Order: sequence, then structure tokens, then C-alpha cells
Amino acid sequence: MTKRTIQIIANPGAGQDGLNLKTVQQILAEYEADWDIAITKQAGDAKRLARKAAKSGADIVAIFGGDGSVAEAAAGLAGTKTALAILPGGTANVMSVELGIPGKIEDALRVAADPASTVRAVDLGTVNKQKFV
Repeated sequence: MTKRTIQIIANPGAGQDGLNLKTVQQILAEYEADWDIAITKQAGDAKRLARKAAKSGADIVAIFGGDGSVAEAAAGLAGTKTALAILPGGTANVMSVELGIPGKIEDALRVAADPASTVRAVDLGTVNKQKFV
């Protein structure tokens, strides 16, 4: 099994209840993933933290938050080889629903950690110098 390096970025202001770190630890241990977590404090943090994770060699940035957090993290990963995983934590979670990502955070985390999971390319657009998915 090839273990993945996963940087979790969590938005504590997301619409759903927060991540249960004990559950995160258990799931990622099943896949022998090397992981760390960072918490956003203000707008722009998800983009900055995602970019930093990519430069540090993370295989995956897993964002816990809503569509705004997902868009920020995606913008931070633009032009890198680092994959973005969505841990749906918002109220609508449009992007994760459209991509068929499981609605339960635990199931979405398993998809992110499983080396057998398929990584798909998604187009990223730009309007007024702002990137969007």
C-alpha cells in the first residue's frame, strides 16, 4: 500500500459540525496516511495553506468547509500536482455533490486516503483575477 501525505485544512466556521479528530486519526491510520491539520482563521487562509502544503510535497489537500473554502483551496493548488479532496462541511456543498463525493465526512475522508481512489482533473476558471471551480 502506498501511503499518502494529506494536509487537512479545516474551516471552523463551516456550516456543519466540526471534524472529530479521533475519528480522523482512526480512519487515516487504517490507510497508514501521513497527515497534519491546519485551521483557517480568516479569508484567504485556505488558499495560502493549500499552496504551502503543495510546496511542502503533500499528495493531497483535504479541505473541510463549504463551497467558499473549497474554491479558496482549489485556487491555492492551481498549477501544482497536489490533489484536492473535499470533506463536505458546508451547508450546500454543491461542488462535492456534483462530483459524487460522499456526504458523510468519514466516507469522504476514506476516499481521500485510499490509494486506490481515482484523481480526476477539474477545470479551474478565472474572472477578474479570481480563480473558481
